Amino acid sequence: MVISEQDPWLKKFLRCVGEEFFDSLRETAFTGVICPSLSAYHLVEHRIWLDNRSCIQQFMSALLDRGLPGIFFTYLENSPEHQKWLTDYLRLNPKQSFVATGFDRNFSGKNLKRRIELLAEVRNSLGRPLNIVLNCVLTRLPEIRYASALFPGRVYLLGQSVFQRSVQGSSLSLSSEGTLKWSEKDVKFPRGAALFLHNTAILNSAIATQVPSFYQEETAVA
Repeated sequence: MVISEQDPWLKKFLRCVGEEFFDSLRETAFTGVICPSLSAYHLVEHRIWLDNRSCIQQFMSALLDRGLPGIFFTYLENSPEHQKWLTDYLRLNPKQSFVATGFDRNFSGKNLKRRIELLAEVRNSLGRPLNIVLNCVLTRLPEIRYASALFPGRVYLLGQSVFQRSVQGSSLSLSSEGTLKWSEKDVKFPRGAALFLHNTAILNSAIATQVPSFYQEETAVA
């Protein structure tokens, strides 16, 4: 589950959320609740950045205090200050081993690789393993392969593209060159649940054969 919205709505939600919300999460048995990032851009006033971070931390604390699986989310910035803050935050929370990060729909492979490298630097500074949740990355095998090389066995994929395309009638296939390809509105498959199961099977098979490090165990931290 990912909580995401515009900043004013999120701030009001995070400050007013009650026990009914947490009870409903507990009943649904989500694997993880990914907290919002809110804004933290270079052009935003620093006091707003601190306010947003405080919202995230308080929500994380509310989840964990109730035994719910909260996962920290951050849009990584290529700045020493942001990296130092993230490292310090994780050092102050030694039991926190998951970090989620997201990307725009049309993000570049170069952008993803840089963010993964930044997370690897944070992990190395901490001296302990980290599990990485990649939002909006499901069928981009080169990017999955790169992330898995730096975090073998510790990469988790999250997104809606496979489900959405299955509902729309698109089928996924693995080419002889080892790349995934979408066929839009494939008449050979009825759209819906059956196509979704077919597409997820293709995706799982592609990752198993093309990205073996995805399932490997990380043996050491640099």
